[in-house]
Amino acid sequence: MTKLERCPMGPQESDKRYEAVVYTIKGVHKADFFDDCSRARAWLMKRCEETHKAGSDYAAVIYDQHEKRKRVYVDDRCGLLAGKDYH
Repeated sequence: MTKLERCPMGPQESDKRYEAVVYTIKGVHKADFFDDCSRARAWLMKRCEETHKAGSDYAAVIYDQHEKRKRVYVDDRCGLLAGKDYH
């Protein structure tokens, strides 16, 4: 398995509170920022479904930008983030 690396994804200094990220084996697959955690989770679930249907393993994380990128939601059923420090 190839080492999973964090890819640059644009402005991480967003003033929005939550960052939703879908990772694949290649790194960041999709990401967006939200003010509302529920909206971030809804967006994340839709992106995860699309990624799964495309046949890719994925991991999904929502970070709280106002709490030093603390993880507030993690779905890593494929084990892509195991042993990795993504924050």
